[in-house]
Amino acid sequence: MTSTKIINRVLDRDHRMCVIRGPFCTVHATCADHRAGRGAGGSPILDDPANLIAACQLCNVWKEDATGPDREKLIHRGVRLVKRATNEATLELARIIPLRFPDGTSWRLNSDGTKHQLVAAEAQEILALYGIHGAVA
Repeated sequence: MTSTKIINRVLDRDHRMCVIRGPFCTVHATCADHRAGRGAGGSPILDDPANLIAACQLCNVWKEDATGPDREKLIHRGVRLVKRATNEATLELARIIPLRFPDGTSWRLNSDGTKHQLVAAEAQEILALYGIHGAVA
């Protein structure tokens, strides 16, 4: 279970606005969602602000069930990360892969709860380097 302190840090970083913006989004974020899910009983190492985004409850549920083009868009935006062989490798990926916010800006999320803005070309280069391709609508 992610600590209240970390959840509040993530919600504040993302201005308490849902980053996912699924089809039933309420916009107001009330929880911190894992970009790469912990799974049932998974490692708390993934409860790191670099792996967490602000989400409304409806989008939190929708993201986990998204398939096809919706899932691909979430991956391309950095909202959803494909887990690596170890939790440590997954967390390192979360620290590298940029997150594209609904306003189109791209950010690198840091473990201390801050974020660093990237120019679009830099974000695209990182995505390409990690084999994440595709247009975002």
